[in-house]
This record gives sequence, C-alpha cells and structure tokens, in this order.
Amino acid sequence: MLFFVLMIAFSAIMMGVMMVLGDFIVGFFVEEQEIIAMGATGLRITSVMYVALGVIYVMRGTLNGLGDAKYALVNGICEVVGRIVFAAILTSIPFVGFWSVWLTNGFTWILAGAAGYIRFKQGKWKNRSIVDKESMNSNEKISRVEKELRSAC
Repeated sequence: MLFFVLMIAFSAIMMGVMMVLGDFIVGFFVEEQEIIAMGATGLRITSVMYVALGVIYVMRGTLNGLGDAKYALVNGICEVVGRIVFAAILTSIPFVGFWSVWLTNGFTWILAGAAGYIRFKQGKWKNRSIVDKESMNSNEKISRVEKELRSAC
C-alpha cells in the first residue's frame, strides 16, 4: 500500500511540474514558440495520466517479485496492442488530430495498469513460484536468500 501512496504523491508532484514548467522543459529542446506550446500541451495531457503509468510499474514489479513473471510479458503485449488500437481509433476522429498521439499513451497506461491491478487482485500469483516449494523447507529458503543477498552486496 505504501508504494501506491508514494506513486500517487510522485505522480501529483510531476503533474504539477508539467503543468507549471511544461513550456520551460520543452524549450530546452526547441526554440519555436508554436512547437514549445504544442509539446508543453502534450506533456500536460500525459501528466494527468501518470498515476496509471505508476500502477503499471508497481503492478509489474510486484507480480514479478511474487513469481508471476510471465504476466509481465502478457501485460507488455497488452500495452503494445492498446497503443495500436487506441492510435487507430483516435486518429480516425477528425477533431482529435495529432493530440491522439498523447491521448493514446494515457489510455494505454490506463488499460495496462487496470489489467495489472485486476491480475493482482485475482490472487493468481499466490499459486506461482520461482523456486520449487516442495524441494525446500523454510530454513533452506532463508539460508538461500541470505546467501544470494550476501553475494549481491
């Protein structure tokens, strides 16, 4: 739960930064005012959806750590398909125009984040493991983890 609180707080901070400093940030890369305005608007559009992007990272990392690593691949594929589908739909709407590129990112993040959250809530990860549970008793597991941590440091 702490990760969600931190992710929401960070997303809110970054949204504020993009809303206030979007023009300044884009101005580092280009000098034309029209391009700066368009880029800053794009940053503002996607910043509203940073929470969904955070959910993707938290859910994928959590599910990977819990042994449900194959789902990260499925969720990544879901994200790619979402980008294709949303781009195809949004670019066909005349008044949306090139803003569809920015909206596609956000809608895809919402789709992939929701899918990850649903997967976590289903609890299927409880039946997954990256080690053979029956071959190790709890003392062996602790010893193995300690050895891995020592070798990593």
